[in-house]
Amino acid sequence: MEVFAKFSPDGNWIAFTGQYDGDEQVYVIPATGGVPRQLTFYPAKGPFTPRWGWDNQVYGWTKDGKQIVFKSQRDSWTLPVARLYTVSVDGGPAEALPMPEAGSGDFSPDGARMVYSPQSRDFRPEKALWRRPGEQALHLRSENLRRQADH
Repeated sequence: MEVFAKFSPDGNWIAFTGQYDGDEQVYVIPATGGVPRQLTFYPAKGPFTPRWGWDNQVYGWTKDGKQIVFKSQRDSWTLPVARLYTVSVDGGPAEALPMPEAGSGDFSPDGARMVYSPQSRDFRPEKALWRRPGEQALHLRSENLRRQADH
């Protein structure tokens, strides 16, 4: 099964979460077609209940199109705590983004900041940024990625 497909910024690649043999991993394939190439190899913790979403779920690309952004629970041992990671389109080890936990996120147009939700709420109804009395609100946060890279 292939889900969460995202085109690279230049349109040449498609990144997606592939679930083959019961394990969820990040893959790329040329936009013109071909054989998928696996980029992550850390065992997925799934399958999860719909409340927790998917492991190794592709969210998109860095603005330069060199890396894929995905959510994983690879550093979580007891509770399902997710973080965002990047992996090169050429392969190699995945690198955690600086936020201690994140459910989803997106880069600013210049790639210097990321807005993210501190918990995965993809499959929950309380996605609204505002709330009515008695409802939970999604609390978005922002991280300055350039500041992290300078240290």
